[in-house]
Amino acid sequence: MSAPAAPPAPPAPTWEDRLPEVQRKVNRFCENWIFAFIIAMGIRHFVVEPFRIPTASMEPALYGDPALNRSDFVVVDKISSRFRAVQRFDVTVFQFPHPEIAARGGAIVSAVDEVGERHDHWLTQPLVYRNFVKRAVVLPGDRFYFANGDLFVAGKDGTFAVAKKPPAVQEAVWERIYTNGAQEKPEWYLPWAASGGASVDNKRAQGLTFTVTPAGAVTFTQPFTNLYFKPGLIRVERKFASKGPEQVEIALDKPQFTYQGILGSAWDRDQWWLKRLTTADLDNPGHGALLNAAMRERIGDVRVAFAVTALAGAVSCVLNEGSVQQVSLQLTAQAWRLVRSTAAGEELLVTGAGASVGRTFSLAVIDDEVVLTIDGAEVHRSGIAAADPQTEVLAWRWLGDGSITVQDLYAERDLHYCANGFLAPEKQYVQPYPGSDSSGDVGTRNRLPALIRAVATSNGQQRAGAAKELRHERDVRAQMLGHPVTDSELPKRIGFSPETAITAPDNAYLLMGDNSPMSWDSRNWGWVPAANLRGRVVLRIRSVRFGDWPYIPFLDWSLVR
Repeated sequence: MSAPAAPPAPPAPTWEDRLPEVQRKVNRFCENWIFAFIIAMGIRHFVVEPFRIPTASMEPALYGDPALNRSDFVVVDKISSRFRAVQRFDVTVFQFPHPEIAARGGAIVSAVDEVGERHDHWLTQPLVYRNFVKRAVVLPGDRFYFANGDLFVAGKDGTFAVAKKPPAVQEAVWERIYTNGAQEKPEWYLPWAASGGASVDNKRAQGLTFTVTPAGAVTFTQPFTNLYFKPGLIRVERKFASKGPEQVEIALDKPQFTYQGILGSAWDRDQWWLKRLTTADLDNPGHGALLNAAMRERIGDVRVAFAVTALAGAVSCVLNEGSVQQVSLQLTAQAWRLVRSTAAGEELLVTGAGASVGRTFSLAVIDDEVVLTIDGAEVHRSGIAAADPQTEVLAWRWLGDGSITVQDLYAERDLHYCANGFLAPEKQYVQPYPGSDSSGDVGTRNRLPALIRAVATSNGQQRAGAAKELRHERDVRAQMLGHPVTDSELPKRIGFSPETAITAPDNAYLLMGDNSPMSWDSRNWGWVPAANLRGRVVLRIRSVRFGDWPYIPFLDWSLVR
C-alpha cells in the first residue's frame, strides 16, 4: 500500500501578505473606491451627466434659480448624441463658445476683443470653461432669418417658412399669461372691457358670463407683449410719481398688486417699473435694462381656451390680427363654425354640429397657422397670412348677439425670439420696440456709425484702431451673409428678412433660450461649434414645495421636450 501524498506546499507569501493587516485593509478600500470612481467618471464623460439650471433663460420648460433647492436639475444623454445628430429644437448642453477669462472681482469677461486679439494667459489669466443649456434652433448649413418672433428657414427650393416645433415641444413651451380666477386679491383680476351695450359678469365659482350685442364687444385688455417675470416677490415702482419701490408678490397670471393704496398691474408697463431683474432671472445680470426693453415687444402667437357651461344666441371668440385677418370661433347651442375674415371676405375653415355646452374649446394662432381643438382633439389646422405683431396688434374679443358662460378660461403665449441686434453684443445693439425709433438701423447705441465717422475724421492711432475694428466687423458680416459688405451697409440689421438671411456654418449651431427676454444667447455670442456640444437633455428633476413647507428636492421627475 503506497504512502499518502504529501500535502502541497503553502504558497509563498505575496508582497501584500507581508503587510500589516491595517495596511491591507486600506489598500483594499482604495482599490474598490478608485475602481468605482473610474467607472463613475466613465459614465459621466461618455453616457450621462447631471447639470443644474441657474437662470431663467429656459423657462417655463426648465426652471432656473441660484438656490440649489429651487433650481431644476437635468440629466444629459451623451451616448446617443454620438450616433444621432442634434435635431432642431433639442434642448442641448454645450460649452460656452466664446473664450472667457475671470477678471478682477470674479467677473467673467471676453478673452477676445472687438478686433479678435486675445488677452488670456495660461498662468495669469486662464480661460474659464462654462456649460450652458439652450435649445438648438438653427442647424449647420441652414439659411434663416427671424421675423415676428419666429424662425424662418429656407427649404430645398429656397422658399422660407416658419420652423414649426414638434407637438411635444410646443406643449412644453406654452407660457400661461392669464387664468380667470387665479387672482382674487387685492380684488378679482378681470382684464375685460365691455362696449356698445355688451357686459361681462363675474360669477366667481360659475365662471365668467359675456353678454354681447351686434353693436358691442367684450375685449381683453391685458396687452400681448413679451413680458416675463418669475412668480414671487418683485419690487414695483410707479413711473412719474414714484415714492420709492415696494415689494409685492405677483405672477404672470396674478399680476395685480396694491402700491400705496393704488391698484396696479404688472402688465401696465407705461405706469410701472418692474424692479426684479437678478441673477435668478438673467444669464447676464448686466443686461437687465436692455432685456427689459425687449419685453415691450408685442407677440402674435397665442392660444386661448375655455369650457362652455351655458350659451344663448350666437357668440364668437375672436382673435384679430390688426388689418391682416380675423379668426372667429362662432358658437351656437347646436353648432360651431371656424371662420377667417380678411379684406377679401370671409372663408369658412371648418364647421361642426352638436351641442357647444359642455365642451372645451381651444383656439390658437401660431407659426402662421390657425389651430382648433375640441375636447382635447385637434379638429382643424390650416395656414394663414403672416402678421407683424408690432404693427398688426393682436386682440382677443367676444362678439355676436347673445351670452356665453365659460369656465377654465385662460390664455397662453408661444416663445417669442426677441429681435435685438443679431450676433452682436447687447451693450452695443438695441432693437427698436413699439414707441421707439422704428427705423431699419440697429439703434442709437450702435457703435458702427461712430467708428465710420472716426475713420473719416480722426487722426493717427484713433483712426487706425477704428479702421481695424471696421474691417473685422465687415469680415464677420460678409461671412454670415455670403457676400461683401460695404461701410454703408454695416449699421443695418441682418438676419431679420429674406434679403438679409444668414447661412449657418457647416459645423456650427445657433442655440437660443426659450425665454428670450431673459436669455443671453446665440443672438449675442454667436455660433456654437459642433465640438462644443455635450449632449441632449432628456430628464428634468425638480424640487417640490407643499404649502409653507421648505422645498423638498428630487420629487418631481419628467422627460424634457
